[in-house]
Formats: sequence, C-alpha cells, structure tokens
Amino acid sequence: MHLVLGSTNNWIIENTVKNCYGDGFHSFREQDSNNVFVRNTAVGNRGYGMSIQGTNSLLLNNTLIDNGTGGVIIGEGSNTVGINNIIKDSRVTGYFVYNHDNSFTAQNKVVGSRREGIFVQGNYGIVQKNYIAYNRDSGLVLSPLTGANNLLLDNELVCNIPWNIVESQLNNTLIGNEDIPCAPCENPRSKCDGGCNENNKYLQA
Repeated sequence: MHLVLGSTNNWIIENTVKNCYGDGFHSFREQDSNNVFVRNTAVGNRGYGMSIQGTNSLLLNNTLIDNGTGGVIIGEGSNTVGINNIIKDSRVTGYFVYNHDNSFTAQNKVVGSRREGIFVQGNYGIVQKNYIAYNRDSGLVLSPLTGANNLLLDNELVCNIPWNIVESQLNNTLIGNEDIPCAPCENPRSKCDGGCNENNKYLQA
C-alpha cells in the first residue's frame, strides 16, 4: 500500500498486507504529511512492514511480523510518532529512525530482530517505555553519526546481544532504563549451538 506524490491527511486503518515483494505500507516522499496508520498488520513482506517518510505521521497499534528488510523505518522528515506497535521477528532492524528529527517512539514491543531492536539515526527524539528484548545485534542503539540530543526514558531492555543499550554520541540523556541481562540459556543466539537442556546447559549442535 503506497502513498505517493505528496500525499497528505490520510487515515489508513485496519488493513492487512502479507507476502508482498516490497514494503507493506509506504509513505513515499518527504513532502508527505499528516498521515495516520492505525491497527494495520504487515506480515512476511520482503521490504519493511512500514516505510514512512514525511512529517507529522502517526503509527498506532500496528502489528509488524517477519518482514524482510525490517519492521519499521521512519525516513526523511520530522515529528513522526510511533506508539504501542508490535514489531516481531524482523529479519534486519526492528524499528529504524533514519535521518528523522523530533521523533517520538513509545510503548512499542520490539522483539526478536536479527539486528538492532530500535536504531536511532536522528536528533532531538524521545524513546520512552518501550519493551525491547531478544534482538541479536543490540537492543537500543543511537547512531555514532547523527544520534545526538535524544532522550531515552524508562525503557525495558531484556537479553539483547551483545548490548542492551549502545550510545556513542553527544548530549543524549538516559533516565530510568532497565538493562536486564540474559538469564542462563536465554541468549537469542543459543539456537546456533542446539539450544539448552533441562539443566540450562547449552547443547552443542
């Protein structure tokens, strides 16, 4: 489902997109604005579940599972809000804020991505009260290039490998985040060596 040519003021509600060659939902240009995506589902698409460019977009209560390039990318623009979305088993990054300032990312569940759970390459954003767990290339990452002046507040990070939080830029503020390591045999990479036995010891493949 594509919004193109400066598409504005659209409400995209309760649609399901599965097994597409590209993205599930795509707002195409930086000129797109004021678009709302609510309770949509994107499963098994080769691109992103949602690829959103432009300004003042809202992503609310969407479910994005097993999408090939990632769950969500927030691209060129500003002021996009993503709240209470479920992003699961993304084949690359779960939720990617790319060259997008003043984003608000809150109360999302981002689980089981093959790379980062949430990756922020933007400034002046807020990442608040997200549950980020079992992602295989760190949980919450601020880009070393352009991830400055962001607020990370009250996020719960569980067993992301190798790090729950990676922050290497300037003037970011981290308050009240829970950094919970893996319990024995909880490592999301354990399948590579055959999993665990009843005594919580790894089995060699």
